[in-house]
Amino acid sequence: MKQLATLLVCASAAIPLAFSQEKQDIPSLPNTDVKSALLPELPTLLEETVLAAADDEDASSDETSPGFANLTTCGQVVVRCPSTPNSTGFGATLSSAGVASLTTPGFTMSVAAAPANRPVKFLYSSAAAQLPFGDGWMCISPYTGLSRLGGVLLTDAAGIATLPLDFAGSPLLNGTFAGNSTWHFQAWFRDTGVVGGTGINTTNALRVTFCP
Repeated sequence: MKQLATLLVCASAAIPLAFSQEKQDIPSLPNTDVKSALLPELPTLLEETVLAAADDEDASSDETSPGFANLTTCGQVVVRCPSTPNSTGFGATLSSAGVASLTTPGFTMSVAAAPANRPVKFLYSSAAAQLPFGDGWMCISPYTGLSRLGGVLLTDAAGIATLPLDFAGSPLLNGTFAGNSTWHFQAWFRDTGVVGGTGINTTNALRVTFCP
């Protein structure tokens, strides 16, 4: 009996260690650009949601990565991934205008149906995803790294924010994108008007294949 009691004590002492080791073994994202792109604005809880989702291999996308020959047509813009209703009662939309070309000026991206006078960030990634995020979805992959387009904008009184993309003249964009490469874009914004919400929501995403 004394030996059995000793074994039980040792076993119970080993259980917390096992759980502790399991927590340490949870993999982190291979690229931590998500933190620089979204933090410190995002609450820690949302960061943990994104990090925990790294265990789910199904959340990654098989979309064609930049630098590979794409089957889509150059200049093509495809709307993908849903948006969820925000405090306006509608889902915010991300749309584009102009030609998706690296040498033709005038290409813009716009957020609409977002709350008025709220901060907005435009983000991009080389792959797609669909992960629960804030009060909506993260539709661009954090696994390949998230980057920000420009600075923080404010929506106007109608809930609209527009970002012109100057690929030739902007040091931020020049050299980042290549002709016939495909990228994924999304915007997130503050929304404190939803009772019980996280204070953050997102738009749909755009898949853009750029012409040279």
